[in-house]
Amino acid sequence: MEEMNRTESMKLLSEAHVGRLVVTDGKSPYVVPVYYALTEGSITIHTNKNGLKMKYLEKNPNVCFEVDEYSIDPRVARSVLAFGKARIVEDRKEKIAKLKALVDRYPAYHRSKEELREALSSERYYADCIEKAAIICIDVEKITGRRT
Repeated sequence: MEEMNRTESMKLLSEAHVGRLVVTDGKSPYVVPVYYALTEGSITIHTNKNGLKMKYLEKNPNVCFEVDEYSIDPRVARSVLAFGKARIVEDRKEKIAKLKALVDRYPAYHRSKEELREALSSERYYADCIEKAAIICIDVEKITGRRT
């Protein structure tokens, strides 16, 4: 394994489609795969307000986030670990901006292009999302990467 520099690590973090969020309540770790967006060096995640992630984050905001890329050839792989503090986004404007970043990154989750266009231009769509979900933002303090 050889180390990747920060630029290479951030590139993989921006390109991967699924990440793994690692949280702990101080007693046991909890790892969960998540969809995410990288915005201005921060990792944005959309989640249920009442889920286990939120309960753990209330107790301990220190998190780790992992992404990887692998191939059928075991000699070809890359992985990145990002460490930081998670915060719950409360500001309405920031929430909408973060939600838009997530929608832009994963357009396939909408049934059609028309639905996506409507969602992106609809304030009501974001208002509904804001009410139902929490937006977690992880400010990356440290990042490490490795490749084979």
